[in-house]
Amino acid sequence: VEGGKFIVMRGLGDRYSISQLNGVTMPSTDPYRNSSSLDLIPAQMIENIITLKTFTPDQPGNFSGGLVNVTTKSFPDKFNLYFGLNSSFNTQASNINNFLGHGTDAGKNDWLGYDDGGRELPEILRDETNRNLLNQNAYLGARNPNRANDDLRSLLNESSRQLSNTFTPTPKTTPVNHGFTFSVGDNKKLFGNTLGYTLGLNYSREFAHYDNGVLNTYVTSSPNTLFQYQGLTESKSVETPHLGGLFNLAYKIGSNHGLSANIIYNNDADIVGRTQQGSYVGQISTPGATFMTNSLEFTRRQYTSYQLSGRHIFPGLNGVEIEWNGSMNKSLQQEPDTRYFAFLNYIDDDGNNTYAINAAESRPPFHFFRDLTDESKEAKVDITIPFLRRNSNSTNAIKVGGLYSSMTRSFNEYQFGHQRHGGVPSSLFFNQYQGDFGGFFDYNNFGVIDTTYFEQYPDSVRRYEIGYHYVNQVNNKNFYSGSQEIAAAYLMGVYNILPRLKLIAGVRLETTDMEVVSRDTLTPKAIIDLTDPLYSANLIYSLSEKSNLRFAATQTLARPNMRELSPFVQFDNKNGFFNIGNPNLKRTLIQNYDLRYELYPDLGELIAFSVFYKRFENPILRTFSATSTIPELGYLNTEDARVYGAEIELRKNLGFIGGRLPKTCLSAPTSRSFVRSTKFPK
Repeated sequence: VEGGKFIVMRGLGDRYSISQLNGVTMPSTDPYRNSSSLDLIPAQMIENIITLKTFTPDQPGNFSGGLVNVTTKSFPDKFNLYFGLNSSFNTQASNINNFLGHGTDAGKNDWLGYDDGGRELPEILRDETNRNLLNQNAYLGARNPNRANDDLRSLLNESSRQLSNTFTPTPKTTPVNHGFTFSVGDNKKLFGNTLGYTLGLNYSREFAHYDNGVLNTYVTSSPNTLFQYQGLTESKSVETPHLGGLFNLAYKIGSNHGLSANIIYNNDADIVGRTQQGSYVGQISTPGATFMTNSLEFTRRQYTSYQLSGRHIFPGLNGVEIEWNGSMNKSLQQEPDTRYFAFLNYIDDDGNNTYAINAAESRPPFHFFRDLTDESKEAKVDITIPFLRRNSNSTNAIKVGGLYSSMTRSFNEYQFGHQRHGGVPSSLFFNQYQGDFGGFFDYNNFGVIDTTYFEQYPDSVRRYEIGYHYVNQVNNKNFYSGSQEIAAAYLMGVYNILPRLKLIAGVRLETTDMEVVSRDTLTPKAIIDLTDPLYSANLIYSLSEKSNLRFAATQTLARPNMRELSPFVQFDNKNGFFNIGNPNLKRTLIQNYDLRYELYPDLGELIAFSVFYKRFENPILRTFSATSTIPELGYLNTEDARVYGAEIELRKNLGFIGGRLPKTCLSAPTSRSFVRSTKFPK
């Protein structure tokens, strides 16, 4: 589990993995991730966790690494009330006084993961008319004393002073990591049947910090030589508050029917302060200059889900079983007022310590505001029809079903960059402060900072002097909307060919209809409209009552997400590069082959050895291009790739050690994967 949140199986990350809650796929709260975070669910509310590594037609077709299905408790055995306080100490981040905080910009609700409104886009800049007036030439009208320019001058002056002037992290002292968990559950009789409920809440606030992190970028300068394009040392602090809750209500009707409803809410934030310094030879023309950056980030993610499901068994129909579920989900990611500030520090030809902001080589200080909202719906039904079951151990059955899911997305981004005209040139003006950033970003240097008068008319303004002000840098490509519809139907069977040999096989037909539309009318739509037949064949041979040999051959797929398809050009604070999508991406088809030996020494114990091989058609990989003014990170489809590996899994009950450990087990899975080859398009 990467970062305590995202699953990685068989060396494959979230693009090839799925997280489910009670059989319903959980949407991601991060536009750059395909799988949802596993830390959304309070641990004390979990009934069990099922991990699948081999595709069967009754599962979504877009997993090749693995699927994790978390099932929550429905019917507590008896009334239970749980409350826990937790804390942890980290030598790098706890009780330190150099944690990179947001200073006076920190809101009163930051500890909960909510902004109190202090980082929101100012009202004056929400008006599109006002934003359009703040163009590159706005200063020309604002400095003109003609009364016709009063409104423009007022807009430029007010907008310059309403956006925050804090661009550098402020050191602060941190507490220890802390949090709490709470849950309550019980079951009652209602109309002669059992009603169960469970309510859980969790909260945590964690701090992470490091100094002397290393961020290097290398490019090929010749076929056998790497050139260090960028070499930075980084200090980074992250405060992560998390608040979540889950409510489950289940009703059992007799012994053959049951209904369940879930409400899930999660909110978390990453509050980041970052500083960097080092070489940036690929972009900076000044020899020996130290490239330095400061950034402040507040990223909030919220997820709300409503689920309803049912399970029905019909003994009169030979035990036919019907399971269904549906969900409505809403997730958002907000980044209010992220700030980035880069500059150079070097010794000039005269031996003077020099500070410079060079807009030709790096971005001037800027603010941006991002807002992403996803809304999704999903419905699924599975029907299991037993046949030829000669005894209680027989599992022969035909299973049919279908799924429909839809998702819509809206995304917008507003950017405002520093600009200065008139008086002392921008770079020289910055150098006057010799690293005193508080003095440089003082509001007295923003907007209208001075006036000049006619000599013969001392009461008449000749010109207004305009200091630093903000230019609207909104790009229509950075506003996009998207939709995704997936429909699937499947047929599969489970059949005991021989007393010791079982076959699980079938086919799933899955349609994908994706569309991403930019607000930039000159940018073509990204469209994926395909129908894919996905197959699965699993053979299970029982070597003994406690051991099996399994072989599987399946075909699955992986889709690009909407962020990757959109032409959105995102400035990345981590390295000063641009991230850009690719509307021409294709979906990936994967052939999977698995061989596994498993031994069950005792109840709940496992020893297993597995080997696997996967072949990818049109896999999606990251790309790097240093040919533009600022380097770009993007995505493309390569022609072919292969992954193969081996696994060992061990689960041992520790009850043999002593009577105090009957419910404790040691679990030690490990895997090793290799990329065999990747063919790039010519």
